[in-house]
Amino acid sequence: RIRSVSDPGYASSLPGVAARLIKEEGVVRGFYSGFGPILFKQIPYTMAKFAVQGRTAESMYQSMGKKPADCGVLLNTSVSLGSGVIAGVVSAIISHPADT
Repeated sequence: RIRSVSDPGYASSLPGVAARLIKEEGVVRGFYSGFGPILFKQIPYTMAKFAVQGRTAESMYQSMGKKPADCGVLLNTSVSLGSGVIAGVVSAIISHPADT
């Protein structure tokens, strides 16, 4: 898709782009050439998000003096969503410092 956007004359349709890409560059080079670099971005982001979300949720429950099993569905959902937002922001700053 990116190839067809950057060069509108490359092919007229998405299947056409795929066919030409396979013909010119092969399957691995054509479709997976950016896989390694994306892992260097995505793995630190995911690791940071899991770690921060877990720690943030624990801190939220500790500040309320409750355990997740003692809380209702609404409170547990709120803690999960709140800690997820915090984790997403922190992880984005950690793994993509130039984008923030």
